[in-house]
Amino acid sequence: MLWTAILMVSMIAIPVGIIIAKRYIQGKLEEAKRAPLKAYHVSEDISVPELLHIVYKVREAKIISDKKYKEISRAITKEGPTPKTRELVRQILYGRDDQGSSEGLLGGEPLSVGGKGDWAILAVLIPLAIAVSLATADRPQPVEVKPPAREQHKPYVPQEDVGDEIAAFIWSKNFVKDYLKCPSTAKFPFIDRESRQLDDSTWVIKSYVDSQNPMGAMIRTYYIAKMHYRGNDDWELLDIIFVK
Repeated sequence: MLWTAILMVSMIAIPVGIIIAKRYIQGKLEEAKRAPLKAYHVSEDISVPELLHIVYKVREAKIISDKKYKEISRAITKEGPTPKTRELVRQILYGRDDQGSSEGLLGGEPLSVGGKGDWAILAVLIPLAIAVSLATADRPQPVEVKPPAREQHKPYVPQEDVGDEIAAFIWSKNFVKDYLKCPSTAKFPFIDRESRQLDDSTWVIKSYVDSQNPMGAMIRTYYIAKMHYRGNDDWELLDIIFVK
């Protein structure tokens, strides 16, 4: 994108620079042509021969064409040194192109940057630069989207259905509640317990429970439960002992 912008600016800046340089050189050449004419002055009491002489010198400097020279000389001879003819001579002598008729008298366009020919060049180059910019602009590159790799599913290996100490404790609480007078008030400790594994499917759980008696008093009762895992998340109580 940066190089595209540089190219577009260059395509506009270079022709504009050439046009400005061309106008500058033309201005300097015009000044050189008019340098010998600085000695001449168009006064209010100037005579016809003096006006014709000045016009001749201007033509001799190739500031105006022979055709213009004849037209202006004819007007001076016919009308004499009138304000109109004096102003015409001042325009071609001093190069004053700010008057409406100066363009015709000087035999060319006013010396200013951006003549019709110059603007025609710019009118062609600017759209061309824009077209080049659009044609060479960086476009988003297509992104290759690869399909996600297929998951490598490991072969399912059925896990051995065995019990554990935590499950044995949870199930023991359920069996203990069956022996309580007020099971809804039972509160078991979170970690205060002991466990011992007898074999792959049998545990002994030692813990306690706080619950209300029929009188509403909280009583702590210790118990030892022997639990057996039968598979499929099913436990059975083999034995239970309560110690108050």
